[in-house]
Amino acid sequence: MALEGTVDEAADALPVLVGASFTADTPEDTFLDVSDAGHGVAYVNGFCVGRYWDIGPQQTLYVPAPLLRAGRNEVLLLDLERRPTGLALAEAHRFGRAAHAHPTSEES
Repeated sequence: MALEGTVDEAADALPVLVGASFTADTPEDTFLDVSDAGHGVAYVNGFCVGRYWDIGPQQTLYVPAPLLRAGRNEVLLLDLERRPTGLALAEAHRFGRAAHAHPTSEES
């Protein structure tokens, strides 16, 4: 399943609300990959599926099948830190730190 959406590149104001959608043939458990986003909250079909932050520990959010419907599904991200550069669906949970995340004092 691929996510489709648009982001208004002209607006630099934060926080930013980003919308996307994907089509599912049949509802099944999936994971929303938010590793290219900053810090915020994700909603799928009006249900909050969790908070995210690029420093981790999780880089995906679980989306249970009952929240999805056959056909078009809506995704909204309210990001407080930066404009997400990508949004995808994943088949499994991913943990760790996003590559673009700010280094901690131990790493710098």
